[in-house]
Formats: sequence, structure tokens, C-alpha cells
Amino acid sequence: MPGALRKLFTKGKLGIGLLMTISAAGAVILGFVEEAAALAFLYSVAEALEDRTCWWCGPASA
Repeated sequence: MPGALRKLFTKGKLGIGLLMTISAAGAVILGFVEEAAALAFLYSVAEALEDRTCWWCGPASA
């Protein structure tokens, strides 16, 4: 999260990490704790799959 905030303030860009954090915090504030946990879990799985895919493809995908 600190890196996402730094990027927001220095470059003025919203990253996906910051957006997911905001949505999870909003879900918790609204009382949807299970949905916030599911959101965080599914996002982390998607990130892991993306990292694995990029590793598997090699430098040609970068």
C-alpha cells in the first residue's frame, strides 16, 4: 500500500493495488467483511497466476 500511495502522490496515477485496497476497505466499512476477504483472496490468486504466466513465457512477453 505505501508504494501505491507514493505512486498516486508523485505521478498522479491510480494503480490496481490501490483500487483493490480502496474497494476492500469500502466493503469492510459497509459491513461486507466476507466480500472484502473474497476480493483480496481472488486478487492475490490473479496476481500469482499473472506472475506465473509471465515467468513461464520468458523475456519475450515483457
